[in-house]
Amino acid sequence: MTTANQDRRRSPRIECHDVWLQVQVGDQEGIVPTEQHPTLQVRVSNISDSGICLISQERLELGQIVYFSDPKLPARGTVVWAYQSQLECKAGIHFCQ
Repeated sequence: MTTANQDRRRSPRIECHDVWLQVQVGDQEGIVPTEQHPTLQVRVSNISDSGICLISQERLELGQIVYFSDPKLPARGTVVWAYQSQLECKAGIHFCQ
């Protein structure tokens, strides 16, 4: 029997450099993005079949819904971990299927 964490580690990760995305962030209930949820410019750290790691100047919270505008990605994902330093926020996003 495998856990979700083991499954996430199994999917091959692709390290990314100088890749930027525009995303919108909703709240934990998954409210559709509006003007209250402005577009953020985020940098991609790495990506796999099950999720993506982002670096943002804005703070991201556990459970927030992230909406992707790139058609190559799923429409949305959920923040499953986040680390806030003095300069930036790193966050892991699990894709919603």
